Amino acid sequence: MSSISGKNIILGVCGSVAAYKSAFLLRELQRNGAEVRVVMTPSAANFVAPLTFSSLSHNQVYMDMFPDRSHSTSVGTWHIDLGVWADAMLIAPVTASTIAKLTYGIADNFLTSLVLALRTPLIIAPAMDADMYSHPSTSSNISRLKERGVFVVEPEEGPGRLAEVDKIVGKVEAFFEGHHRDLTGKKILVTAGPTQEPIDAVRYISNRSSGRMGFAVAAAAANRGAEVRLISGPVALETPRNVVREDVRTADEMHRQLEKDVDWCDVLVMTAAVADYKIANPPDRKIKKSEFAEGLAK
Repeated sequence: MSSISGKNIILGVCGSVAAYKSAFLLRELQRNGAEVRVVMTPSAANFVAPLTFSSLSHNQVYMDMFPDRSHSTSVGTWHIDLGVWADAMLIAPVTASTIAKLTYGIADNFLTSLVLALRTPLIIAPAMDADMYSHPSTSSNISRLKERGVFVVEPEEGPGRLAEVDKIVGKVEAFFEGHHRDLTGKKILVTAGPTQEPIDAVRYISNRSSGRMGFAVAAAAANRGAEVRLISGPVALETPRNVVREDVRTADEMHRQLEKDVDWCDVLVMTAAVADYKIANPPDRKIKKSEFAEGLAK
């Protein structure tokens, strides 16, 4: 039995010439036992009619944030309801434009609004012109999404070409095989990154910790259903999806935040590289070189 069987999957479709492949992808997901709801961007409807996906999925296709309410006075929060219903969301194809919107949190259509409300893992399969895919902006955006815990099915047979349907389905199956919601209901607190201990108002003592281990732990715990808080020292990393981040700078700040949060959690994972030393009474101004104590390296 496929690991997809019995799963609720949202299939997002963006405006790409590869959008027709989403119809075949929908059928393969269904053939493997998944319940699929389709969400389209307005541009996608220029390539494949919503009626096609509605007929194949036997469900309503979601595209308009504000549908015609001429015959109804009720207004549903569809993007919230779908975000709760799903076990995962797969956007295939996803365009350079939508990738950029997801990176910067732009919610200007139903699909991008849904992603912001999504409580489950997100998988994307890019499809676009080779030059667009290789552009530094697109590469940077994809890297940032990966840092946040978004799973990417890389193009094959040339940059920007949508992966074949069987490969995408295989990646979704592999995802669910290694993805267990066994931490649902648990509260996990993670510390990560370095601390910075001030010497004066400009200089500080620190270390080269990147924070990647703690961020990876937080992302993995969130993907397994846990409620996660991440206490982080100064790092240049994106906050993982569905993780609450609390930034600190010094060891004392991290200690105070830990004391505040420790009673909240069921599990504490401490990966932060806390500084071993600090200056007893750092001044609130820059120390001149001539004022440095004898023996302190200059």
